[in-house]
Amino acid sequence: MYWRHLGIYAYRVGTLKSFSQHERSKEEAAARLEQLRAFDLNMEIVIQEASLVPGPEVDTEADLNVVRAIMANN
Repeated sequence: MYWRHLGIYAYRVGTLKSFSQHERSKEEAAARLEQLRAFDLNMEIVIQEASLVPGPEVDTEADLNVVRAIMANN
């Protein structure tokens, strides 16, 4: 069994303004994960297991062409 990470981030305007006004913590900078700043600021972070398998990842132009072909056939 394996797990795949799919991150969807949504912020209210006020929360995003507050988030952007705080400096990155040492942990955030070291790990390069902005979620750690939200954690440090005691912002709510919701984690949920997906009920459907997500589509293919798009990291390259070749990946994009695969997704375009899938979309064209649906």
